Amino acid sequence: MRATFIILFLLSSIQFTFGQQLQLEISGSANFDNAMFTVKEAGLDFASVLENESSVLLTLFQSDDITKKNNPNSKWRIAIYKQDDWSDDLLLEVKRAGSGKNIGNNGKTNIHGGENYQVIRKTEGLFFEGMGEIRDIPLNLKLSGFSVTMGAGSHNSRIVFTVYEGW
Repeated sequence: MRATFIILFLLSSIQFTFGQQLQLEISGSANFDNAMFTVKEAGLDFASVLENESSVLLTLFQSDDITKKNNPNSKWRIAIYKQDDWSDDLLLEVKRAGSGKNIGNNGKTNIHGGENYQVIRKTEGLFFEGMGEIRDIPLNLKLSGFSVTMGAGSHNSRIVFTVYEGW
C-alpha cells in the first residue's frame, strides 16, 4: 500500500513538473508619440483614433527540449488584459496583424482569432489561440475615445499577456 502511494505521488509530481513549459516573449513597444493632432477650426474636435507606428512582435516557444520533442504541436491560447488608471472613455484595442513564422519548420502557422481589433479590458479575455512554436507574430494597437476636452497629459498602460496550454 505504501509503495503504491509513493509511486502515484512520484508520477503526479512528474506530470506537474512538466506542465506550463510554454513561454511568451514580446519585442518592440507601442507608442503614439508621433501623433499629429490638428483642429481645423474653432469648435471642432480632432480625429480621435490613433494606430501605433511601431512594431510589436510576440513569440511563443517551448522552454523544455523534452516537451518540444514529444509534443511539437502543443495547443495554446493567449489571454490579454491591461492595468492603467485611464478614463473609461479612452479605449486601447489590439489585433493580430499577421501569423508569424513557425520555429523549426517552414510550414504554415496554425493560429486562430485575433484578426480584428478588440478592446483590451481590465479583466482578462481571450486574444487568440494556436499550435506549436511561432515567432514574430505582429500586433497592432489602436487608441480611441480621446478629445480636446480631456486636456493634455501623459498616459501609460501595462498590457499583460498570459499563455495557457490547451484550448
